[in-house]
Amino acid sequence: MKYTCLVIDDEPDAHAVLKHYCTRHGGVEIIRHCYNGREVIDFFDTGKVDFIFLDIEMPEITGFGLLSIIREQPKVIFTTAYADFALKSFDYHVVDYLLKPIKWERFEMAIGKLGNDLLQEPTKEQLVRFEGLDEEVLPSEIIYAASFGNYVKLFCRHRTLMVHATMLTVNDKLAQYGFLRIHKQYIIQKKLVVLYRNEEVHLGENLVLPVGISYRQMVAAAVGR
Repeated sequence: MKYTCLVIDDEPDAHAVLKHYCTRHGGVEIIRHCYNGREVIDFFDTGKVDFIFLDIEMPEITGFGLLSIIREQPKVIFTTAYADFALKSFDYHVVDYLLKPIKWERFEMAIGKLGNDLLQEPTKEQLVRFEGLDEEVLPSEIIYAASFGNYVKLFCRHRTLMVHATMLTVNDKLAQYGFLRIHKQYIIQKKLVVLYRNEEVHLGENLVLPVGISYRQMVAAAVGR
C-alpha cells in the first residue's frame, strides 16, 4: 500500500529532499508539488490525498492559514525551520512536526506514525479524572506535568490545573495517552517534542525541559530526535 500526499512549500530545495525521501521509502507517492496556496486550494476543490507535507512560513499565506480554508482538513506532517510553532501545530490534524534540515531517520519515523494514525478508527477522546479535581481533563489538552511538592501541576494549552497526586499516579493515568516521563519532576506529551538535544527536550522554541540521567536512553528511543 502506498500513501498519497502533496508537498506544499515555497522552497524548491525542500521539494527535492522530500521527493528523494519518498522515493527511497517506497511507500509514499507524491501526487502534486505545490508552491503556493492557490495551487493547494485548486487541488482540494476536486482532489484528495492521504496526507500533506506542509511548510508553515510561506509568502502569500501561512500553512495554518491554508488549513483554515481547506474544506476537508487532511492529515498533516509539518515541515519547517522553526520550532516555535510546534505547540500551535497540534491544534490541527498533525501527525508529526519535522524540523529542517529533515533527517532521513525522522522522515521514516513520521511515515511510521502516519500509518498508525490512518489505520486507527476515529474515537471520542476519553476524559481523565484526577483525585481532588472537580472536572475531568482531555489528555490532548495537557502539554506537560510538573511536580510541586505533594501536588502535580498540569500545564494545559489555555490554563493550568493543580492536582493532589504523586508523579507516579499521574504518569500511570497518562502513559496510555502518549505521555512520557522524562525526569523525576516532569511528564510530557510525547508527540509535542520537536527536538531532543543536550539532554533537553524542546516543546517549541520557548519551552525546554531537562531530561533526567536515568531517563535519557528511554527518551532518546521514544522521540527519535
